[in-house]
Amino acid sequence: VTLAHFEMPYHLVKQYGGWRNRKLIQFYLNFAKVCFERYLDKVTYWMTFNEINNQTNFESDGAMLTDSGIIHQPGEYRERWMYQAAHYELVASAAAVQLGHQ
Repeated sequence: VTLAHFEMPYHLVKQYGGWRNRKLIQFYLNFAKVCFERYLDKVTYWMTFNEINNQTNFESDGAMLTDSGIIHQPGEYRERWMYQAAHYELVASAAAVQLGHQ
């Protein structure tokens, strides 16, 4: 089961700016914990994110929105947000792996 496969609740996009916001790490861990507990006896293999690297196409409006929930504003430095989002997603992924092992 893949926990995050190019989807994000729109509320998190509008309220927090998607993965440009560090708070999403804890939101993601809460989600992962619920999934791990609910499907403990049904799922053997978990994947935290599908293709975090897809956001490297930061020039495309669609890639950053679908992969990281980021809606760019005119004049924004897109590459900065791509690296920030990737960092937060990788931190969330590592923390979810630790949580899953517990």
